[in-house]
Amino acid sequence: MAIILEKTTVYGRVHIWQSENPESEAWSNLELKWRNPEGRLIRIDSDSFERLPLNELKAKFEEAVELIESPEWAEEQKKLYIEKLELEIAERKRKIQLAKIVHHLGEGA
Repeated sequence: MAIILEKTTVYGRVHIWQSENPESEAWSNLELKWRNPEGRLIRIDSDSFERLPLNELKAKFEEAVELIESPEWAEEQKKLYIEKLELEIAERKRKIQLAKIVHHLGEGA
């Protein structure tokens, strides 16, 4: 059996899994899911971590829920998304400039 703590919020979902058996060699795992401003599902799994006492596991869960529920989280996701788009635009502009240079070099040959 396992302890599963799970909560879905407006901004995403938090899921923690841990084996209930203290003798188990299974470790714990934390998973966060949310949709970026583009609507794509983003999923982050923690590296497995050693079993925690239940109160520490619940504290880690609550901390993750607070993070996901905060309006700052959504704003940060929007900011990161915009930065990603700006980098993609800059890369495309660079490729266009490079293509123009190559084209002009080809005309001169």
